[in-house]
Amino acid sequence: DNPIDLCEVIKGLNSKKATALCLKVGRYIDVLPSKVYEISDRLSFPILSYPMNFAFIDILNPALSMIIKTQAMDLKHSYFIHRTLTNLVAEGGGAQKIVEALNEITGLDVCFIDVHFKKRYYSGTSEEFYFNINSLPLEQILLFYIYEKVQIVETTYGYLVLDSLRESSKTHVITQNALIHGSTVLKLEIQRKESNLYRESRRRDEFVFDL
Repeated sequence: DNPIDLCEVIKGLNSKKATALCLKVGRYIDVLPSKVYEISDRLSFPILSYPMNFAFIDILNPALSMIIKTQAMDLKHSYFIHRTLTNLVAEGGGAQKIVEALNEITGLDVCFIDVHFKKRYYSGTSEEFYFNINSLPLEQILLFYIYEKVQIVETTYGYLVLDSLRESSKTHVITQNALIHGSTVLKLEIQRKESNLYRESRRRDEFVFDL
């Protein structure tokens, strides 16, 4: 009955990343106070009401069913991304091919900033993103855009960056999976590249020794 208490409940739920608050208005609360709507609007936190003749299970079951279907679809997309990228590496596709595949999967411009071999691999059409990637200091790029660090043990080899601002709305799960899988296959590509360079170095050393 106390609007201040309900406002605190909403604040607490929002801080815990809850999706919404569902109330049966008319049972314990006849009318929601204006303060409750104000805090809801300010936090962009939805308040839902459902009819008195509905049981909680009538809402819970369809909601859980939808969540399970969504999670299953996310897993399917994640598997597709993983298979697509690992097949690329297995077939000899390099960093540029990986970046192009990520661009196609996410629909976002992609850049792999290779700080180890001092290269940048880019795929996309945004002139602004391309300009920023090639002109801004790395620290600023990582502040502005979402990215995944490409790191093997304690060595950072680069950053996989997407044209999506860090301060914008939540990153879509497919985009998150693409970043994670992209980082993983780039590690495989880097290890293969370093292995080839090592073998080439040994061949040169052996050739010089034979002379």
